Amino acid sequence: MILHGVRVGSTCGSIGAAMEELLAGLSGFALGWLFCRTVWKGKSDSMRSVAEKLNRNVDEAEMRYLECLRRELANEMIAEDTEAMYRAFHKMRQYENDLKKDGKERIDADFKSICRKYPSFEEFDPFGTRHFVAYQDARSSMDISDLVDRYSDISQFLIINAARKNLPWELFDDKEAEQLDKAIRNRKDRGFQETDVRCHGEIPCLDARPSKCSRWRRRP
Repeated sequence: MILHGVRVGSTCGSIGAAMEELLAGLSGFALGWLFCRTVWKGKSDSMRSVAEKLNRNVDEAEMRYLECLRRELANEMIAEDTEAMYRAFHKMRQYENDLKKDGKERIDADFKSICRKYPSFEEFDPFGTRHFVAYQDARSSMDISDLVDRYSDISQFLIINAARKNLPWELFDDKEAEQLDKAIRNRKDRGFQETDVRCHGEIPCLDARPSKCSRWRRRP
């Protein structure tokens, strides 16, 4: 059909073909977008899971680092002053109980306070020495009160961290208290034996064979 010299049928056919191509292109784009969105969402979820796991691992490693420092400090403390170790332990045990009762407001306040005091985990280390240097040499400028303070600060951070994450365990529970009492008794018993050796000139027999020695033998 020709209208004013224009072939209408051909033009309409061309427009229809163009519209079909446009719609096909839009459909392809939409399908491609949906496909990519689905794929990338899956990858994003996977990456998020990996990141969360990595953060948990880092957090656990940091807490284990502090636990190691706390154990080393406790070893130094109990070797030097069992009473100081006992007082520090039960002071932090009381703090742990009080923190649970006081709730979130105090947890957040104490967390901010300890983070201001120790901006990085490295600053918790009271010795800061080479791994082959004896602590006795490294702590020449530290007395027992310095050890107690650092032990208490590290314990406080561990307690707060557990409280903030609602972890179902106590750092200073009944079992820990029993083990501390046992360790102190053993330490005092060894001290009494050493005193007896100095006073009576006897030392424990180091030969494990019963036929070769009794429990004690005379110092040469």
